[in-house]
Amino acid sequence: MIGSVGCPYTCSFCIDATVDYQPMNFDVVREDLRFLLTKFRKPTVGWHDPNFGVRFEANMEAIASAAPRGASVSLPRAACPS
Repeated sequence: MIGSVGCPYTCSFCIDATVDYQPMNFDVVREDLRFLLTKFRKPTVGWHDPNFGVRFEANMEAIASAAPRGASVSLPRAACPS
């Protein structure tokens, strides 16, 4: 899934810095995740978002709120902050 395009930073070495940062609305993210749950029993979702960490807590809240009540949301250990 895509959580945003572009970048909020202006690093001279990064191609994403030339594109204005455009985060997806969290309601859209939730709707997309809930749609997946209508098509797959336990979907595995991959994120293509180099700036996922810019709004990490809010992204995680949106993901968790899309899960059915009582369901667990897990991330690979490498994706979890230490």
